[in-house]
Amino acid sequence: MKHTILVPLALLRAACLVAKDEELLNIRNFDAVAINRGHIVATDGRLMFYSKLENVSDDISFIIPKAYAASFIKKTEFSSALKHCQISYDTELQTGLIEIPNHHNAYEGFKVFFDNYIEWQKVLPIPYVEYKGFVHFGGEYISRLEEIGGMLGTICMPKITPTGIDKPATIEFLFSDFEHAKAVLAPRTLKYDQLYCVELGPCDEDAEQIPAASADIAFRAAQRLRKNFIYNPRFKSDLNPFNDGANWMCPAIWNGSKEDHAERMFYTEEWFSKPLSRYDNPELAIAYIDAVNDCVECYIGEKSITANTPEEVTKFFAENEVLLNKKLWCVNIPEEPDSAAILFPVPSQKIAKQLVFRLKKEAKQQFPTMGEAIANSIDYQEWNGTEAEHAEYLKQHPNWWIDETFLEGEQK
Repeated sequence: MKHTILVPLALLRAACLVAKDEELLNIRNFDAVAINRGHIVATDGRLMFYSKLENVSDDISFIIPKAYAASFIKKTEFSSALKHCQISYDTELQTGLIEIPNHHNAYEGFKVFFDNYIEWQKVLPIPYVEYKGFVHFGGEYISRLEEIGGMLGTICMPKITPTGIDKPATIEFLFSDFEHAKAVLAPRTLKYDQLYCVELGPCDEDAEQIPAASADIAFRAAQRLRKNFIYNPRFKSDLNPFNDGANWMCPAIWNGSKEDHAERMFYTEEWFSKPLSRYDNPELAIAYIDAVNDCVECYIGEKSITANTPEEVTKFFAENEVLLNKKLWCVNIPEEPDSAAILFPVPSQKIAKQLVFRLKKEAKQQFPTMGEAIANSIDYQEWNGTEAEHAEYLKQHPNWWIDETFLEGEQK
C-alpha cells in the first residue's frame, strides 16, 4: 500500500533538529523522524518533539531515517516561501520520497531498515501536574528549544513546565503557527549514588559535612542558614555589601559512605519547620520574621511556641503578659567590648530598654573610635540569678540606672 501525506516544512525541520544523529545498531530508531498515530515525532532519548498532522489518519505509520530527511531540508533551507512538503511511502517496498513537486532539486528518496518505532505516547506526562521543586535541564537542550521556537513562528517561545525531579517536563510553544506542536524534556539525571550535604567551614578537606536528604534540600538549607547567620545581631556590625560573611555555608556532594550518610541524616524537609532562633521579646521576634521570612521560637520562662507570622508572635506575648511581667531583668555593661558580661539588676524590662538605648547613644557620642563596639556590647537580658540576689542589689543601689552614664562633666 502507498501513502501520500503533506507535512509542514517547519515541523519536519524541528523534528530533524531533535532526532539523534545516525548511530550504529540504533534499533530504537532515535536517529529517525517518525510518522506515527497521526503525528510527526522525533527524539534523541531525552528531548522529544511531536505534533499532530492534519488529514493524516492514525493507521499511517512509517519511519524516515534522519540522514535522508536532513538532506532534503538542506536542499530547501534557503527557500523561505515554501510551506509544505509531500511525503510518499510504499509499505511493501519500505521505500519513500520526500519532495516538493515541480520545485527544482527539492526531493529525497529514502529506505526504511527498521519499521518499529518507540511507544512515544507512554512518556507524555499524564495526568498533568506542575512540580514546584528544583529541576535541572541541560543548557544545550534549552538552546535547541529556542531554535525550534524560531522555526515555528516569528515570536514563538518555549514554555517549560516541570512535572517532577525525575519526570519529563511538558513544553508548549507560545505564539506558534502550529498549535499542536509540543515537546517533552527529561531533567538532567543525577548520579544514582550521588549524596548531598551542607558543608560548614572553609572550602577544604577540614570542612564539616552534615547530610541532607537531596540536592534541593541541601541548597535550601544552606540558604536558610546563611540568612539566619547574616541577621544575627552579634555579627551585624561586621557585615558589608561586598561580603555576606556566610560563604562558608554551602551545599556540597557528600564525601563519606552511603551508610554514614543515612545514619547521620540531619537536613530533611521537617528541619525547615524548626526555628533556628528564639526570642523572649516580641519586637525582636517580629523583626526576625520580617528580615528572613522564617519561623522563630517565642518563649517566656518554660512556655514557648513556634511562630510563623507577626500576628502569632503578638498573640503569644499578649496571652502570657502576666508571665512576662514576673520576669527579672538586668543590663549587661562589660568593662571592655570583648570582656565577660557584667550584669546589673534593674526593676523592669522597660527600664532596662531605656537604659540600654541611652548608654548605646552616649557610647557613640563619647568615644568616636570605639563607641560602636562599646554600644554593641551593651544589652539587657533576663536575670538568671536568684530573686533574693536581684532584690538585694536594688536595695543596696537604689536608682543606680539613673546615674549610670558614659558622659563626663557638662555633657551630662
